[in-house]
Amino acid sequence: FSPKKCILIGGLSDGILPVPYTQLLEKVCQENCWSLVQPILSSSYTGFGHGSLERDCDELQELMRYLIDYRNGREFALVGHSTGC
Repeated sequence: FSPKKCILIGGLSDGILPVPYTQLLEKVCQENCWSLVQPILSSSYTGFGHGSLERDCDELQELMRYLIDYRNGREFALVGHSTGC
């Protein structure tokens, strides 16, 4: 597993493949030895409006801990779209 992780965070109601450039971003990540990660948060899809930014942050922190502990994560880049910024 690549130690470099690019986490793509979509906006309200987004999930997997949140933006038209997702596949291009994945290609560029692979060419530069990065892994693209697309998390599904509790607020993804129809979950927006039923949580909080604090919960989203907690879930992203949990994801990063998982990537460190089980997927060799050492460097991280967060890429946000719309409200995912």
